[in-house]
Amino acid sequence: MQEELDYKGLVIKFLAGEITESEIDVLKSCLDKNVENRCIFNQENELWQESGVKTKLEYFKTDEGWNNISSKLGFGENRYKSVLIINKYKFRMLLAAASVACMIAIGELTLWLTERQSVKQTVVASTTVSTD
Repeated sequence: MQEELDYKGLVIKFLAGEITESEIDVLKSCLDKNVENRCIFNQENELWQESGVKTKLEYFKTDEGWNNISSKLGFGENRYKSVLIINKYKFRMLLAAASVACMIAIGELTLWLTERQSVKQTVVASTTVSTD
């Protein structure tokens, strides 16, 4: 079973072009031992070659691909982006408004929490128990 897994791995490496010389020798001996493996290997190799799958880096046009992608993404173009500049007076006003908003939010939260606490006390205070 282990030999069959090794054989399949070697075939895959061979077809991908990633096999070493020592692994080629092992693959050849596996193919010579079993005629059925040889037939299957020949069919797979033929299909692989006909499919036109190229695994070597020389077949890929990386520069052309990068140029294509970068042009679609807009890299390298001189795009001007507007920048919002706030003067000191407007910044101080914005800071003051943010401070007031935070204080109002804290006040509302405090009011809500104290109102909740007083409702609990009212419910507890209105409970009466009577006995004979």
